[in-house]
Amino acid sequence: IVGSFGVSNTAAGLVATIEMGGVAASSLLFANLAPKLNPRRVYVIGIGAIIAMNVLTIWAPTVEILYVIRGLSGASAGAIVATVMSTAGRSSTPESTFGVINSAVGVMGMALSLILPQALKFHALAPDAMALSSVDGLYFIYFLFAIIALAFIRSVPVPPKTEEHVHGHEPHP
Repeated sequence: IVGSFGVSNTAAGLVATIEMGGVAASSLLFANLAPKLNPRRVYVIGIGAIIAMNVLTIWAPTVEILYVIRGLSGASAGAIVATVMSTAGRSSTPESTFGVINSAVGVMGMALSLILPQALKFHALAPDAMALSSVDGLYFIYFLFAIIALAFIRSVPVPPKTEEHVHGHEPHP
């Protein structure tokens, strides 16, 4: 970011701060909304936004626009995280569901630790006309992971209470 936009380390660090602020704020908001929403819809919209934001990040013309893009991406991620936790907590086996989620996060972390160093070299493979920097490879990998996540949405159970809300019926006491 420093090299791509010619900004200070502080300005580059602000990108991560704004993104994590988006995650935090959205997580708080969606912690209350998630039980009332269809989780599949939240995932499709959230992952779609993350895909769009990662593509836009690659071609962001200024660091100020990057701030906005990464803030929106963080807000989308926060909505997904809060909805995942809410859905898992309402599952018939929350303990094992949280175990599966934590295992998946661990596997993803291990995969990223192997892939991301190579992603920093991605710009060297792209045509010169694309004018990519080393950090763009990271966002391309995040883009690919979001595309893969879309494949799993249909397997997400929709809790009965949510289904009733989605179809306009109030839950029965």
